[in-house]
Amino acid sequence: MRKVVYILLLGLLMSKGRAALIVGLHSEEDHYNIISINTQTGASSTLVDNAFTDFYGGSFISNSTLGVGYAITDNSTLYQFNLLTGQLLANPAVGGGGALALGASGNLVGLRFDTDHFDLFSINPSTGASSMLTDNAFADFYGGSFISNTTLGVGYAITDSSTLYQFDLATGQVLANPAVGGGGALALGASGNLVGLRFDTDHYNIVSINPQTGISSTLIDNAFPDFYSGTFKSNPSLGIGYVLTDEQKLLQFDLSTGQVVSQPALDEIYRSLAFAAVPEPSTYGLILSGVMFALGLFRSRANQRRALI
Repeated sequence: MRKVVYILLLGLLMSKGRAALIVGLHSEEDHYNIISINTQTGASSTLVDNAFTDFYGGSFISNSTLGVGYAITDNSTLYQFNLLTGQLLANPAVGGGGALALGASGNLVGLRFDTDHFDLFSINPSTGASSMLTDNAFADFYGGSFISNTTLGVGYAITDSSTLYQFDLATGQVLANPAVGGGGALALGASGNLVGLRFDTDHYNIVSINPQTGISSTLIDNAFPDFYSGTFKSNPSLGIGYVLTDEQKLLQFDLSTGQVVSQPALDEIYRSLAFAAVPEPSTYGLILSGVMFALGLFRSRANQRRALI
């Protein structure tokens, strides 16, 4: 059974010693609100009411160094806002919608579906102008697996062939494409590795993945029976991973060992939330971020083909 729930979160700073906060989008009838959530208590408050009516799944990301959040709306505009206040900063038109990730030099990279495949684009967030990096990159991919490591200048996606597609963020050049043991959501690990979710019969395991070889090892066996799509994220600078389980708990775990750090319950009114953490910038104390609320609880591959979420 799949529950359709939509939302997404982005990071909000905290000073050291204070409770961490995340900000996100909460679905409310015919629009989304930008909200702030305390990761320790689950308490939340509204930053912006009625930010926009809809958005593309996988397009809500953040650049914590700039303190800016992004989302591609259903009108194919690149909605950009201040992560701390929710203030609208820009909203230029873009050529189409799809999953986004941070680029290597202040740009964004995005996926766009074209007939029977996905193309890879570079997007200028100031103007919305885009240029193709790779035509026909792959036929399909696992939802939640399109991420980037801006420090290394590398982007990642798990394709429908269960390979770990890796590309240069600046040129689109394919760097590696090793086979992996299965598909699912991805997040950055603490030491150049990746962490991922794998469904096994009636539960999800959390695994560590070597991007060079594709070989994986289990961090947490039977971590939870189900989770909200789009909520599996990480903050490598803190060494913490995050996921919103079907029990409405924000599971936080050590990226290196898999040890559970905490599991606060979220406010019931925001049961349809998703979130993600991003690296903390040096100019802020601690920043956490959350990404999108896509297709609700899922057990199978989240396919973004033609999907306007």
